Formats: sequence, structure tokens, C-alpha cells
Amino acid sequence: MIPVVTMMGLQFGFLLGGSIVVEKVFNWPGLGRLLVDSVEMRDYPVIQAEILLSRWNLFFINLVVDCFTPPLTRLSGTSKDATI
Repeated sequence: MIPVVTMMGLQFGFLLGGSIVVEKVFNWPGLGRLLVDSVEMRDYPVIQAEILLSRWNLFFINLVVDCFTPPLTRLSGTSKDATI
């Protein structure tokens, strides 16, 4: 179950990137299309706000995934008697 939760958290960034493409191709209103339209119009405050919002979303998702991962699982890769 732990690798599944970790991969779900990592895939969230790709999900956001894919939504930008889908919104632009199918002309759906959303934050992805707003970002692309803002880049085309060089609306820098909107671009900065949208990138900041997406980074905070990724930070929050990674924080939640890290909280669901047990501490011993996170440290299991660093063993004292591991050979190099």
C-alpha cells in the first residue's frame, strides 16, 4: 500500500500538467486554460499567482503523502550493514 500512496502523490504533478493540455485542446474553462491565455497575453501577475497556487497544491499533496508514510518505511533504505 505504501508504494501506491507514494506514486499517487508523485503522479499529481503530471495530472496538473495534463489538465492544462486538455483544457486548451478542448477549449474547457479552467485554471490550465487561464494559465495558457495569460502566457499568450503576457499577464505576469496572473502567471505568478497560478504557478504559486500549483506549487502550493503540490507541496500540500507531498506533505499529506509523507504523513501517511510510516517513519520506519521512510528509513528502511538506509541500513547500517548495507553493502556498496
